[in-house]
Amino acid sequence: MIPYVVDTSVAVKWFLPETHSELALTLFKPKYRLKVPDLFWLEIADVFRSHAVRRILSRAEAESAWRLCVQADLLTKSTDPSVAERALELALETGTRVYDCLFLSMALGEECPLVTADRKFFNMIKKSPFQDQLVWVGDLQG
Repeated sequence: MIPYVVDTSVAVKWFLPETHSELALTLFKPKYRLKVPDLFWLEIADVFRSHAVRRILSRAEAESAWRLCVQADLLTKSTDPSVAERALELALETGTRVYDCLFLSMALGEECPLVTADRKFFNMIKKSPFQDQLVWVGDLQG
């Protein structure tokens, strides 16, 4: 299996028709093993809530998206202090948010790429020594 850490910006595309949604959905092929830090679950829940508040999703759709996400075969890794510390170091080094760097920290620790659909984060990391750790969702092979 090919391992990937996926961030929340990619997971949203599994449930909402957005640019690159079809490519994001290809990550559910059996050849991939998807990993997320435990923070992912709070972030995705908040995205569904936010979309319901903005009436992009109904409450029932947001709850359904949550249930489908929980049923997805995502390997959740606990955020221990060393992973959080590395996320802080990465954020300070790259000028990005600690929350986003938590996914990068996990990818580095797991020795696998991080797939993102967050253009701002992607562009910042592409200017850093960690550029080879990152995959843009639009560059995935369908």
